[in-house]
Amino acid sequence: MHRPMLPPVLLGTTLLAMTMAGTTLVGCTAIRGTVHLAKAEQAYALANDADAETWAPYPHTMAESFMLKAREEWGYSDFGPAEDFSKLALEWSTKAAKQADAADKTQPPPTFELLKKGPAISAAPPTPAPAQPAPQPVPQGTP
Repeated sequence: MHRPMLPPVLLGTTLLAMTMAGTTLVGCTAIRGTVHLAKAEQAYALANDADAETWAPYPHTMAESFMLKAREEWGYSDFGPAEDFSKLALEWSTKAAKQADAADKTQPPPTFELLKKGPAISAAPPTPAPAQPAPQPVPQGTP
């Protein structure tokens, strides 16, 4: 059975259209990743302007960590993961800014006293465990 071939002009046009569609799809991933990264960076800057590092340390640290990872993935041209981390950075930056704006600035900022002080350590050396008595020899034979 013989199939009719496409005219060369139509074949070339079809290949060109398929190539452009594939390039556009790849380009969309890069563009989306970049747009989300830019939005996350703006939200992170707003959180820093609200002094979130002082008044909302936990969400600010999360936002900062996700921003660093998003930039790293973007730098490696892994735009899908960069987009995902950018969305998380945007979410945490927004939380940090809201928490910092809502903080009562008349009170001292939250601190991590336990982390700063560390566990309580006494100056005295630890007491040694009591020594175990030596095992007694078992008598052999009958008396």
